[in-house]
Amino acid sequence: MAAYPSLPTVLGSDPVIESGITVRRATNGALKLRADQPVDKASFGLTHRLTPAEWTTLQAFYAANKWLNVDYTYPGSNAAYTVRFAGAPQPRYLGGAVEVRVTLLEV
Repeated sequence: MAAYPSLPTVLGSDPVIESGITVRRATNGALKLRADQPVDKASFGLTHRLTPAEWTTLQAFYAANKWLNVDYTYPGSNAAYTVRFAGAPQPRYLGGAVEVRVTLLEV
């Protein structure tokens, strides 16, 4: 399994922990909970500020791994996750830099 490239990540690219619990109310107002997954899972909305060369590296990594599991180490805690891309990286060109948004979902 390939490791997600070590790229400069903007502060605030923190994981969102998803419980997998669906909450509804019954017709009588009673609370109904349903577990869609047995354990909590993380999703990552990463923002990278990249040089053109780093952007090229990320594009090549995505092309080679977009359907595969990837090892991602979250820089805030050094915790390792097995993730997949939730879509293509989304670039925004800022003069000589590229700001890229990437969404990764834990498998």
